[in-house]
Amino acid sequence: MRTLATFGFAALLLAGCDAPVATAPTPATQAFDGSWTGTFTSSGGVALDGGVCTDATGEGVITNGEMDGSANTRYGLFQAKATVAPGGAIEGTFFNVGGTGVGMFSGAASGPDSFAGTFEDSLGCDGTWVMQRA
Repeated sequence: MRTLATFGFAALLLAGCDAPVATAPTPATQAFDGSWTGTFTSSGGVALDGGVCTDATGEGVITNGEMDGSANTRYGLFQAKATVAPGGAIEGTFFNVGGTGVGMFSGAASGPDSFAGTFEDSLGCDGTWVMQRA
């Protein structure tokens, strides 16, 4: 009887081994966690609405490979969301107040405390951006 009880307990333990286990974020992804500030430098020119393409500033927080932030432009404040890969590649979208995507940006980490890349918005403006740890 004791052997059967021991076997039953062991079987329950082994059955639990196949249960899904939550995985923690990788240390590589967490390496970019924190607050960031940046600048967007326009390549100049005229936007599709007739306005001038201008520079902007931005800020964001990266947590476990996801960035939430904002960009302050001549049109006002826009929300920015991005995904950061463990190797430092970043891809994101700017959204207006209504939640419509109005631009895209991408780039890569250029060290543990900086990112750089390019952007393009729906008005035809484009340029480069840099971001440093705040």
